[in-house]
Amino acid sequence: MENVPVETVEAKRDTAIMKWSTAQSQLAYWKEVEAAARIEVLTLCYETPPDSGTVNYDLGKGFGLKAVFKENYKLDEKKLDGALDRIEKMGEAGELIVNRVIRWKPELSKTEYEAMPEAMRAILDEVVTISPGTPSLSLMTPKVPK
Repeated sequence: MENVPVETVEAKRDTAIMKWSTAQSQLAYWKEVEAAARIEVLTLCYETPPDSGTVNYDLGKGFGLKAVFKENYKLDEKKLDGALDRIEKMGEAGELIVNRVIRWKPELSKTEYEAMPEAMRAILDEVVTISPGTPSLSLMTPKVPK
């Protein structure tokens, strides 16, 4: 019988790490390439793109491009309360508008949650769902002396 080399756990691990590391590098590169190509296509096909909205571009023979232009909105949280107070002071309509225009998203502070007294946390546990997240991974390389 012929001796067939048995792949060790360490060799499998090292192969898997190299496969992941290479894929991660390639993914970052291809994301940059795709973003640059997308900007180039948009520039060539849409002379005056809208600030937001959907615009189609006919390529002929039933083919086309659909570009969705978006605007991102961000609130200045330091000035928000003051602005909302001024709108609310404009009367009942102001209060209604403030309650509709700004959405408040509850977010759990894990540190504070874990520090809560057990009786209080038990109540909050009725509305908290904990599920595993996607793990992150980083390859640590040795530091080169200067």
